[in-house]
Amino acid sequence: MTPNTSLKRTGQSYALSVRLVSTLGLIGTLMPHLKLLIALTAFSLSTTVVSAPQVSRKELLAVDIHPQGQVGRVTIQEITLSPSLRAPPHSHPCPVVGTVTRGKIVYQIDGQPAQTLTTGSAFYEPANTRITRFDNADSVDSTFQAFYLCKNQDELVCPHAEGQRIKR
Repeated sequence: MTPNTSLKRTGQSYALSVRLVSTLGLIGTLMPHLKLLIALTAFSLSTTVVSAPQVSRKELLAVDIHPQGQVGRVTIQEITLSPSLRAPPHSHPCPVVGTVTRGKIVYQIDGQPAQTLTTGSAFYEPANTRITRFDNADSVDSTFQAFYLCKNQDELVCPHAEGQRIKR
Protein backbone atom coordinates (compact mmCIF):
# COMPACT_ATOMS: atom_id res chain seq x y z
CA MET A 1 0.00 0.00 0.00
CA THR A 2 1.48 3.34 -1.06
CA PRO A 3 1.04 6.50 0.98
CA ASN A 4 -0.94 8.01 -1.92
CA THR A 5 -3.60 5.24 -1.93
CA SER A 6 -3.73 5.30 1.86
CA LEU A 7 -4.55 9.01 1.80
CA LYS A 8 -7.35 8.52 -0.71
CA ARG A 9 -8.92 5.77 1.40
CA THR A 10 -8.87 7.91 4.56
CA GLY A 11 -10.56 10.81 2.79
CA GLN A 12 -7.69 13.27 2.99
CA SER A 13 -7.71 16.16 0.56
CA TYR A 14 -6.25 15.95 -2.88
CA ALA A 15 -3.71 18.74 -2.13
CA LEU A 16 -2.20 16.84 0.77
CA SER A 17 -1.96 13.76 -1.41
CA VAL A 18 -0.09 15.72 -4.12
CA ARG A 19 2.32 17.22 -1.54
CA LEU A 20 3.06 13.82 -0.09
CA VAL A 21 3.69 12.30 -3.50
CA SER A 22 5.98 15.24 -4.38
CA THR A 23 7.89 14.82 -1.13
CA LEU A 24 8.26 11.11 -1.72
CA GLY A 25 9.48 11.82 -5.23
CA LEU A 26 12.15 14.18 -3.83
CA ILE A 27 13.18 11.57 -1.26
CA GLY A 28 13.32 9.00 -4.03
CA THR A 29 15.65 11.28 -5.99
CA LEU A 30 17.88 11.84 -2.96
CA MET A 31 17.71 8.21 -1.78
CA PRO A 32 21.07 7.09 -3.27
CA HIS A 33 22.77 10.05 -1.56
CA LEU A 34 20.94 9.44 1.71
CA LYS A 35 22.01 5.80 1.67
CA LEU A 36 25.63 6.91 1.23
CA LEU A 37 25.29 9.51 4.00
CA ILE A 38 23.76 6.93 6.37
CA ALA A 39 26.51 4.42 5.51
CA LEU A 40 29.26 6.99 6.13
CA THR A 41 27.67 8.07 9.41
CA ALA A 42 27.42 4.46 10.58
CA PHE A 43 31.04 3.86 9.57
CA SER A 44 32.30 6.95 11.39
CA LEU A 45 30.37 6.01 14.54
CA SER A 46 31.79 2.50 14.51
CA THR A 47 35.37 3.55 13.72
CA THR A 48 37.68 4.70 16.48
CA VAL A 49 40.20 7.22 15.29
CA VAL A 50 43.60 6.42 16.74
CA SER A 51 46.15 9.18 16.58
CA ALA A 52 49.70 8.26 15.69
CA PRO A 53 52.03 7.74 18.67
CA GLN A 54 54.19 10.75 19.37
CA VAL A 55 57.65 11.14 20.83
CA SER A 56 58.11 13.92 23.33
CA ARG A 57 61.59 15.05 24.32
CA LYS A 58 62.50 17.32 27.20
CA GLU A 59 66.12 18.24 27.66
CA LEU A 60 67.11 17.67 31.28
CA LEU A 61 70.81 18.40 31.00
CA ALA A 62 73.34 19.36 28.33
CA VAL A 63 77.00 19.59 29.38
CA ASP A 64 80.33 19.44 27.60
CA ILE A 65 82.39 16.54 28.88
CA HIS A 66 86.11 16.77 28.28
CA PRO A 67 87.65 13.43 29.13
CA GLN A 68 91.28 12.95 28.11
CA GLY A 69 90.20 10.02 25.94
CA GLN A 70 87.14 8.17 24.80
CA VAL A 71 84.49 6.81 27.10
CA GLY A 72 85.27 3.11 27.30
CA ARG A 73 82.55 2.09 29.70
CA VAL A 74 79.22 3.50 30.87
CA THR A 75 77.97 2.29 34.22
CA ILE A 76 74.45 3.19 35.28
CA GLN A 77 73.45 2.87 38.92
CA GLU A 78 70.23 3.53 40.78
CA ILE A 79 71.18 4.94 44.17
CA THR A 80 68.85 5.36 47.15
CA LEU A 81 69.70 7.68 50.04
CA SER A 82 68.03 7.11 53.41
CA PRO A 83 65.97 9.97 54.85
CA SER A 84 68.11 12.96 55.90
CA LEU A 85 71.35 11.14 54.92
CA ARG A 86 74.38 13.42 54.45
CA ALA A 87 76.79 11.88 51.95
CA PRO A 88 80.50 12.38 52.66
CA PRO A 89 82.55 14.60 50.33
CA HIS A 90 83.70 12.60 47.33
CA SER A 91 84.81 12.73 43.69
CA HIS A 92 84.71 10.47 40.65
CA PRO A 93 87.52 9.53 38.27
CA CYS A 94 85.13 10.12 35.38
CA PRO A 95 82.28 12.50 34.56
CA VAL A 96 78.91 11.56 36.05
CA VAL A 97 75.50 12.71 34.84
CA GLY A 98 72.26 11.74 36.46
CA THR A 99 68.67 12.50 37.29
CA VAL A 100 66.66 12.43 40.50
CA THR A 101 63.80 9.95 40.25
CA ARG A 102 62.31 10.48 43.72
CA GLY A 103 62.76 12.89 46.59
CA LYS A 104 64.85 16.00 47.18
CA ILE A 105 68.66 16.22 47.21
CA VAL A 106 71.01 19.09 48.10
CA TYR A 107 73.93 19.00 45.66
CA GLN A 108 77.08 21.10 45.79
CA ILE A 109 80.29 21.13 43.79
CA ASP A 110 83.27 22.46 45.76
CA GLY A 111 83.41 26.25 45.49
CA GLN A 112 79.94 26.61 43.96
CA PRO A 113 76.57 27.39 45.58
CA ALA A 114 74.41 24.47 46.74
CA GLN A 115 71.48 23.46 44.54
CA THR A 116 68.29 21.66 45.52
CA LEU A 117 67.46 18.86 43.09
CA THR A 118 63.90 17.51 43.03
CA THR A 119 62.26 14.66 41.11
CA GLY A 120 63.10 15.11 37.43
CA SER A 121 66.14 17.35 38.05
CA ALA A 122 69.37 16.47 36.26
CA PHE A 123 72.93 16.96 37.52
CA TYR A 124 76.52 16.80 36.32
CA GLU A 125 79.59 15.95 38.39
CA PRO A 126 82.83 16.70 36.51
CA ALA A 127 85.65 14.16 36.72
CA ASN A 128 88.12 14.57 39.58
CA THR A 129 86.10 17.40 41.15
CA ARG A 130 85.20 17.42 44.83
CA ILE A 131 81.48 17.09 45.50
CA THR A 132 81.00 18.61 48.95
CA ARG A 133 77.30 17.78 49.30
CA PHE A 134 74.96 15.18 47.89
CA ASP A 135 72.51 15.00 50.78
CA ASN A 136 68.98 13.68 51.07
CA ALA A 137 66.96 16.76 52.06
CA ASP A 138 63.76 14.76 52.41
CA SER A 139 62.09 12.82 55.23
CA VAL A 140 61.68 9.81 52.90
CA ASP A 141 64.13 7.90 50.71
CA SER A 142 65.48 9.85 47.74
CA THR A 143 66.52 7.97 44.62
CA PHE A 144 68.59 8.99 41.62
CA GLN A 145 70.17 7.37 38.59
CA ALA A 146 73.87 8.05 37.98
CA PHE A 147 75.58 7.48 34.64
CA TYR A 148 79.35 7.07 35.04
CA LEU A 149 81.17 7.82 31.77
CA CYS A 150 84.48 6.08 32.42
CA LYS A 151 87.52 5.06 30.44
CA ASN A 152 87.48 1.68 32.19
CA GLN A 153 88.02 2.60 35.83
CA ASP A 154 86.96 0.05 38.39
CA GLU A 155 86.41 2.53 41.22
CA LEU A 156 83.49 4.84 40.54
CA VAL A 157 83.56 6.84 43.79
CA CYS A 158 86.58 8.22 45.63
CA PRO A 159 85.78 9.27 49.22
CA HIS A 160 87.52 12.37 50.61
CA ALA A 161 88.41 13.15 54.18
CA GLU A 162 86.91 16.41 55.41
CA GLY A 163 89.04 19.29 54.16
CA GLN A 164 90.96 17.12 51.65
CA ARG A 165 91.47 18.76 48.25
CA ILE A 166 91.88 17.09 44.89
CA LYS A 167 95.12 17.51 42.99
CA ARG A 168 94.38 18.53 39.43
